[in-house]
Amino acid sequence: MTMYICDDGNAPLEIAADSPSEAAEEYVTGGDWGNHAETIWINVQVREKGTDQQTWVKVPVDPEEPACDDPDGHNWQSPHEVVGGLEENPGVFSSGGGAKKITVCARCGTYRIWDGWATDPEDGEQGLESVSYRDADQKSLAWVEGF
Repeated sequence: MTMYICDDGNAPLEIAADSPSEAAEEYVTGGDWGNHAETIWINVQVREKGTDQQTWVKVPVDPEEPACDDPDGHNWQSPHEVVGGLEENPGVFSSGGGAKKITVCARCGTYRIWDGWATDPEDGEQGLESVSYRDADQKSLAWVEGF
C-alpha cells in the first residue's frame, strides 16, 4: 500500500491505499457531505506522500434514498402511464449526450431519476451519472393503489 495525502480543499488526510482512486474514494466515504437532493461530486486532490506526484479524482456522492412506507423497501418500476416515454421503453428520455431513466416505487409512489449525462456544476464536466428522487404525486399514488 502507498500513503497518499487527500484533500478537497477543506481537510487533508493521510490514507493508505493501492491507488489514487481508492484513496479518494476512502476520503469521500469518511466525510460528511450534508443532505443533497441529487448526486454531487467531490474533487479530491491526491498526492503520493513524499513526492510531487498528484492527480485529481472526481468521486460521486449520491443522495440518501428516501425511506419507503413499506417495510420491504422500494420496488422500482417503469409503468408507462406514470413515467411516460415510449411504450416500448417507458421512462427513458434523451438527455444531451445520454439518457435519463425515470422509475417509480410501486409501494410508496416516490420517483427515482437516473441521468447518464449529468453535469458537475462546480467545473461543468458533462457525461457523469447522477441520481435524484422526487416525492410521490397524484399520478404515482393513484397507480400505487391499483398495483
